[in-house]
Amino acid sequence: MPLSPIPAADATPAAAIGTRSSGTSPPAPRRTPLLGAPTFEAPPARIVVIGVGKVGCELLSQIDPNEFLVTAVADSTAWVAEPKGLPLKEIVSLKEAGGVLAAHPGAAPIDSELCIALTTAGVIVDAASSSPESAPGALARARAALRAGKKLVLASKGAARLAPAELLGEGSAPRVAASAVLAGAGRALQLRVRDLRRSIELACVPNGTTTWILQAVEQGAELEEAIAQAKALSICEPDPSLDLCGFDAATKLAIAYGATFGGYVEFAPGPGADLRALDAAEIRARARRGRCTRLVGRATCDGELKLQFEELAAGSPLAVPPDRVAFQFHFGRRRSAVLLGTALGARATAQAILTDLRELACGGGVR
Repeated sequence: MPLSPIPAADATPAAAIGTRSSGTSPPAPRRTPLLGAPTFEAPPARIVVIGVGKVGCELLSQIDPNEFLVTAVADSTAWVAEPKGLPLKEIVSLKEAGGVLAAHPGAAPIDSELCIALTTAGVIVDAASSSPESAPGALARARAALRAGKKLVLASKGAARLAPAELLGEGSAPRVAASAVLAGAGRALQLRVRDLRRSIELACVPNGTTTWILQAVEQGAELEEAIAQAKALSICEPDPSLDLCGFDAATKLAIAYGATFGGYVEFAPGPGADLRALDAAEIRARARRGRCTRLVGRATCDGELKLQFEELAAGSPLAVPPDRVAFQFHFGRRRSAVLLGTALGARATAQAILTDLRELACGGGVR
C-alpha cells in the first residue's frame, strides 16, 4: 500500500519565539497565572541574511523584529551590519528601487567568510543566487558558517548542489535547514533521509514554474504567452532560462539524489527538458484525454538520472498542481513515500525560510 503524502514546508506561521525587551536592563519578571513562577521574555534571535533579491526582500518584509533581529545583510556588492538591528524597511526600499548595498551609508566591502566568522548572530540565512557560477562561493559560505558554530538556513541551491550529502544528508538536520532548496520539501527530506535511503528509485516533479506554464497551456494559452505571464508574476528564477531549459529541475533532482543516496553527481539537463521545445497542441490534446504533462526527474539508487517531459495520469502522485512539487521514493512491492513542497514564488519561499528559522532557533536555543 502506498504511504500517505508527507507534507513538507508548511507555510503557516508558527508561534512567535518571543518579544524584544526595551532598554539595556534585564526584562522584568512576570508571573504565570497558574504556577506563579517568574518568567522572562526571550530576546529575538539574531540572524544574518545573505542575498537581498526578490526572496531576500520578501523575507525581510515578513520578519517580525520581536522574533528575529537582523544584524547584517549582504548582496553581491557589500555587507551592511548593525549589532542592534538593521532598519529593514530602508534596506528593502533600497533594493526594490534597483539599488545595491554598496550604496548604503553603512556598507563595507568585506570578505563574506570573514563576516560570517565575526558576526554574533547565531543563524545565517543564505538566499543568494542559485546560478551555476555562484555555487563554489555558496559552498564556501555554508562551510564557513558551520565551522564558526552557526546554524544555517539554505534557500540558495548552489551549496547543496555541490555538497548534498554534507548539507542535507543524514545528521544535517540539527544545524542546517533547507526547505526552500527543494521548493519547500527540503526539510522533510532531511528529517526522513535515513528511511528514504532504503528506497530504490526517486521520481519527482521538482519545478513549480514549469508546471504553472504547462497548466496555462493546458487551459488554452499559447506557450510564449504562458511563459510571459510566469515572468510577469515573478514565479521564475531571477534568470528565467534556468527554469525554461530545465536547469533548476535538474539541480533539485541532483540534490535530492545526492542527499538521499550519498554524494555529488554530475548531471545537466538535455534538450528533452527544454520547455520551449514543446508542442502546445499536444499538451492540450493530452489534457482533453484527462491526462497532464509534467517535467519529471527520475533517479535510481545506483546513480542513473534523467529528466524529461512525461504524460501522466490524473491520479498519479506526480500530477501535482502548480503550487506543489513532489518527490516520490519507491521501495519496491508497490510501496512508496511522497514528500510535497509548497514554495512557489518569492512569498512562499520566504515563508519556508521563516518556518526553518523558527525550528532552528527554537530547537537550539539560538539568540
